[in-house]
Amino acid sequence: MGEVWQAFDMKLQVEVALKKVLWGRPGGNDSRDRLRREVRTAREVVSPNVCRIFDLVEVDGQELVSMELVDGATLAPIIKDRGPLETQEAMAIAQQFLAGLEAIHGAGLLHRDVLSVEVNEPVRVGVPDAPYIYVYINANCEHCQSLWRTFKGSVDKGMLQLRLIPAGEKEDNREAGAAMLSVENPGQAWQEYMDGKRGALDKNLIRGDAVERLTANTKLTKKWKLPQIPLTVYRKVTDGTVMVVPGQPSNPMLIMPDLMKIE
Repeated sequence: MGEVWQAFDMKLQVEVALKKVLWGRPGGNDSRDRLRREVRTAREVVSPNVCRIFDLVEVDGQELVSMELVDGATLAPIIKDRGPLETQEAMAIAQQFLAGLEAIHGAGLLHRDVLSVEVNEPVRVGVPDAPYIYVYINANCEHCQSLWRTFKGSVDKGMLQLRLIPAGEKEDNREAGAAMLSVENPGQAWQEYMDGKRGALDKNLIRGDAVERLTANTKLTKKWKLPQIPLTVYRKVTDGTVMVVPGQPSNPMLIMPDLMKIE
């Protein structure tokens, strides 16, 4: 999405990173105005997991974003050198990433590097105003189905909403997941599928860009080296901690108190 240089800010007397945004097509005034709006908004984001945005500076007619310089390695070479991370280490990194992403979303911004999954709305199962958890699933995964059966009572009572993110490489998971992203009422279709009505997510229901959206979800799980699916992500109401639970939780009902605010 751009080129980045290390620089020294003469006013702030600190090392900074200068980012030149590379637009997909000639930007003109529209792109420049959008960049300025986003920088104004991004300056309001305060999180230890998000680089601080300082200012816009102009060099040879090109506006550059001045931001906090983070000295360290990216995750990609670490994984390439060491291989997949241990579950606990991956969870700790995922928690920091998700906390930063939530701070960005709270300011009304989308992070372009993860745009594909952010725009791809999750499948919402349950009443809209209920506490929610995100769950990466394979439609035919035995543990995913077991997790659904565990939470179904709470969903039916309006105590919980599941936000399902379908993924999968096997043909049956891809077909059912893409169908889920195609139908008019995906939450209802998922519940019917779990009740044994296999036609609710039949491959003939697949429409539009559903396969591409499912593929984007699947690529993301591989790119981030996510632990096993189902993968449950939620934020504790008590202290705001982002929790990441790989696989089938040992006791899923222990998650419920983390989502409930006690007056």
